Amino acid sequence: MAKSNATEIKVPSPHDWRTTDTDEINKRRLRAREESFSITNLDARHPVFSNFCVKSGSGLSYSVEIRDVRQRQFACDCVDFRINGLATCKHIEATLLHLEARFRRLFAAAREHGSSRIEVVVDSTADTLHVLNGHGELPRAVAKWFDGDGRLANPHGSGETAVTALQQLREAGFPQIRISQEVAPWLENRRQAEERKQLRHKYELKVQSGAWPAHETKVPLFPYQREGMLHLAFAERALLADEMGLGKTIQAIAACALLHRLGQARCALVVTPASLKTEWEEQIQRFTDLPYQLVFGGRSQRLRAYGLVGSAAKTLTPALSHPMGEGESSSGCRRNQSPSELAPREDGSLSPRRGEDQGEGIPFFTIVNYEQMLADALDVNAHLRPDIVVLDEAQRIKNWSTKTAQAVKRLHSRYAFVLTGTPIENRIDELHSLMDFLNPAVLGPLFRFNRDFYELDDRGRPKAYRNLHQLHVRIKPFMLRRRKADVETELPERTDRNHFVPLTPLQQENYATHEHQVAKLMHAATRRPLTKQEQDKLMRELAMMRMICDTNYILDPEDRECPKLGELEKVLDECREND
Repeated sequence: MAKSNATEIKVPSPHDWRTTDTDEINKRRLRAREESFSITNLDARHPVFSNFCVKSGSGLSYSVEIRDVRQRQFACDCVDFRINGLATCKHIEATLLHLEARFRRLFAAAREHGSSRIEVVVDSTADTLHVLNGHGELPRAVAKWFDGDGRLANPHGSGETAVTALQQLREAGFPQIRISQEVAPWLENRRQAEERKQLRHKYELKVQSGAWPAHETKVPLFPYQREGMLHLAFAERALLADEMGLGKTIQAIAACALLHRLGQARCALVVTPASLKTEWEEQIQRFTDLPYQLVFGGRSQRLRAYGLVGSAAKTLTPALSHPMGEGESSSGCRRNQSPSELAPREDGSLSPRRGEDQGEGIPFFTIVNYEQMLADALDVNAHLRPDIVVLDEAQRIKNWSTKTAQAVKRLHSRYAFVLTGTPIENRIDELHSLMDFLNPAVLGPLFRFNRDFYELDDRGRPKAYRNLHQLHVRIKPFMLRRRKADVETELPERTDRNHFVPLTPLQQENYATHEHQVAKLMHAATRRPLTKQEQDKLMRELAMMRMICDTNYILDPEDRECPKLGELEKVLDECREND
């Protein structure tokens, strides 16, 4: 792409958070000039007002839609455009530079006269479809679907019927009709929202009738854990922030099993610290019979593991993914998916086809660690195609600028569960990074988040928080957090058992030696204050008495006797027999 030699664009220092919208637009224009892009027109009949595939230097591709140059009406399927509220992004600015350089006269005419196309776009404010026509009246066959303000005539309808009819009109002789690339995702989001309600209703009826069990695990859940299971499964993309020890892993496993029962998931990807992979294996074995695999080894071995699940699902059409992070597109641009390409369900709604059975021997859970996702995120999207992504100990992505966070946010899935007992450790923008994975639109881009919730000093650096109640309101539908004090009435009563274990003769001898020193110091303390050295010695002697109660080995490596280990072995055997 040709580089522009226009006037230098000035932007604030990256350390100054006091940016205006103009500053943010200039940042994107500057990146469009400085970075390399490959731009391809997807419909050569329209040199300017068309859809373009923009491939960035990273190899990721995005779809850009140019509607009106003068009024700057564009669209891009990157996350930045979707959430920044600026009506542009670096991919759009790069496309405009490309068009201006290659089609100077056509671009100037397009800026002056506008487009002759009939644009069907999403009106996000009214949550409906809107038709735009810059030249003359709408053809009657088009106009009948919209009211006098250009909005969908039946705003309470799904919009799918109108879109299908308009597509047929375009193919039958109205090539000037263009249905925006934003329409298909809008229709899909509405369908999924309605589907969530229907699934929840269906599940509750099945449980009440006894057709389905109330628990999706082999071991019954506590009431608060069942609430967590339902929150994860039916919020679709959710944050579970229970305190440590309340069973976040169990709740996530149960939610995955529930979605499998409902036919919404054939594959779940669990991303966890490497040290916890075997713990997930143990919990899956204990609470469910669904098959699983742990991913280890070199790249070729990992790719085979991902392909094992993906190839078995070639006959299924995965649920439409919710794109995450800047890498939301894969290696190529795709044309818009029309409603007619979605499989009709028995109830008449439109949905991608799903498989009913898991398939014998095909893993449902695939367990990986964060370090593997640095290299494998795009391969997971291409080969594994998970329906659910579970992030365990998700504070690993709290810093949005790390390579780990950026890689994980490229994972695609309809369902996503974020598990962490510490959603905020140091700063509130850590929570922003977690929500950015779940749904970037909730808290918006970081520059707007900083404006909304930070007080900035004269240098543009944060000095205090503000509007925290508004922050809580925004994340409330997505985050569920319980403390032990909140659910203690649902937990079984604590049982304390004291096991008295006699010391060995050598332990008794060593204990008595230190006990004698303590007695001497305590006797001295009854007559006068102890010196600093005596106080330190008293603490050391008491500490050594406690150590000896465990084993002499702590102070004497030659003595390996520990009677407590024998008692502990008996307790563990008893627990195993009672499990």
